[in-house]
Amino acid sequence: MIAIQSIPSTWKHVLCQDVIDVRDGTHDTPAQVGEGIPLITSKNLKPEGIDFEDVTYISEADYLEIEKRSGVDDGDVLFAMIGTIGNPVIVRKDRRFSIKNVALFKLKGSPVLPAFFKTLLSTEIIRRQLGSALRGGNQKFVSLNVLRNLVIPLPSLAEQRRIAEVLDRADALRAKRHAALAQLDSLTQSLFLDLHRQSAPKSRTVQLAQVAETSHGSFVNGPFGSDLLTTELQDEGVPVVYIRDIRDREYRRVSKSCVSERKAHDLEVCSVRPGDVLVAKVGDPPGIAAVYPEGQPNAVVTQDVIRIRLSRKEALSEFIVGYLNSSIGMWKVAGITIEATRARFSLRDFKAMKIELPPIELQREFARRVGAVEKLKTAQRASLQHRAFRGEL
Repeated sequence: MIAIQSIPSTWKHVLCQDVIDVRDGTHDTPAQVGEGIPLITSKNLKPEGIDFEDVTYISEADYLEIEKRSGVDDGDVLFAMIGTIGNPVIVRKDRRFSIKNVALFKLKGSPVLPAFFKTLLSTEIIRRQLGSALRGGNQKFVSLNVLRNLVIPLPSLAEQRRIAEVLDRADALRAKRHAALAQLDSLTQSLFLDLHRQSAPKSRTVQLAQVAETSHGSFVNGPFGSDLLTTELQDEGVPVVYIRDIRDREYRRVSKSCVSERKAHDLEVCSVRPGDVLVAKVGDPPGIAAVYPEGQPNAVVTQDVIRIRLSRKEALSEFIVGYLNSSIGMWKVAGITIEATRARFSLRDFKAMKIELPPIELQREFARRVGAVEKLKTAQRASLQHRAFRGEL
C-alpha cells in the first residue's frame, strides 16, 4: 500500500455520499443452493481480490431480485463491513455475483477514479475515521451511514490519474515480490517434507502438549470475556497479538492495541516472548503458525491466538511452525476443526493432536536451513525495493 502522507491544500474535502452512491448488499437471507450465483460476503474480500473458493450460492431468481436493489457493475469498489473491516476491491465484472454485508461504492459518473479511491480506503486518513465508529465485540462491524459520511480528500482527475499510475507500478512490484517469496516459501515446505520423510525411522509420535515446557501456562490461548475488556485497550504499552498479526506463516504486526504494564502483569499466563510459537485458532484455514521473532517486545495474546512455550530439549520453534504449516500439519488440524460461523478448533483438541517428532539434532539442521531461506527472503525484499526506487520495475 502507498500511503498518502500529507494532503495538499489544493485538494477539496467532501462527504463521501456527496460524490459517490454508497449502498450495501442484501440483508435478506436467500435460500442457499448447491450451485448457482456466488454470494460474496465480507470474508471473501482479500487484499489480492475476491476469493470465490469459499462461497455460498443463491438461486438465479434470488440473484435477479437482489440485483434490482444493489446491482454490482464494473469499476465499483467493494468494502468489507464485518470482521476484517476494509480489504477494498475494484470490481472487474467478468462473472455474475451478488453481495451481502459488503459496502458498494458506485463510482460511475462520480469525480472519483476507482484506483485512487481503493487506495484511499486503505489509508490512515480513513482508518482514523472508522476507528471510533466500529461497533461489536470480537466481530466488529461498520454501518453504511458511517461510510456515507466519511470525509474524503479529492484531488483533480489529473492528480488522481498520476497517483493511479504510481499505484500500478507498486502493484507490479508487489506481484514480483509475492512470486519470489512464494518460491522461497515452497522451498521451506520442501525442506520440511524431506525432513519428515528421512527422519521417519527415528521419530517418535507424541501429543503436541508434550513439546511444551512443563511449567504452568506453557500452552495457552488468550484471555476470555471480562479478563480483557475493550475499555482496557490503549494506544501505547504492551502489544496485544491478534490473529491478523499472523499472516503468510510470519508474525507481522498490523494491530495497534496495547495494554498497560499492570494489565500485562495480570495476564502473565497469556504472555508472549521471542521464540514462542503463535497459532491462529480461528481462520481460513485455522492453524497457521509463526515464530514470535527476536527483537520484539514481550506481548500478550488474545483469545483466538494460541501461544506455545516449548521445551527446548524436546522441540525447536522452527520445526513446530514448519510442521503446523505443512500439508501434514494442515491435514491434522482440519481433523479437529469445527465448521461454525468461523472455522476453529479447541485448545484441548489441539494439545491432544499427535505429531511425529524427530531427534533434536535433526530439528537443529532443519532450523539452520530455514534460517538460510529466511535470509534469502529478506535479501529478496531489499533487492526489489532497491530496484523500485531506481525505477527499474
